[in-house]
Parts: sequence; C-alpha cells; structure tokens
Amino acid sequence: MILLYSISLLPLSLSFWFLGYASAYFAILAVIFGGYFEYIMIKSSLTNSGYGKAFATSIFYMLAIMAALILDLSLNSGNTVVTALYFH
Repeated sequence: MILLYSISLLPLSLSFWFLGYASAYFAILAVIFGGYFEYIMIKSSLTNSGYGKAFATSIFYMLAIMAALILDLSLNSGNTVVTALYFH
C-alpha cells in the first residue's frame, strides 16, 4: 500500500506544472526528488527492510517539493497564488 501511495505522488506533484501553476523548473525538481523517493521506496519494499530510511526520505521529499513550489511561485509570478486561490 505504501508503494502505491509513493507512486501516485510523482504525477500529483507534476500536476502543478501541467495545469500551469508552476514552471518547468519546478517540474524538473519534482522529477529529480520524485525519482529518488521512488528509488528508496521500491528498494525498501523489495528488500522488506530499510523502512526508517524510507520514512526519512518521505519527510525530505515533502519538504523539498513544498520548498520548490513556494520558491517557484514566489520567483516567477507574485500574483499566481492569488489568482489560483480566487479564480479556480
């Protein structure tokens, strides 16, 4: 079940770029962070060990994705967040 959850996170994080809320820079970072996260999750699922490292990686992944999204939105357009909140 954890593996299904982790596999769904990459397309969900890329949806910000696909829908136009984030730039291609965010998409590149999302693929890099998501790829590493998937690697750790698949490795720990196949070996049935290393869940502590998978947990730590999931915390790092969520922090990195949120930081990349906030940084991307603040650098590219100051009104994007306001527009996204009021018009969608």
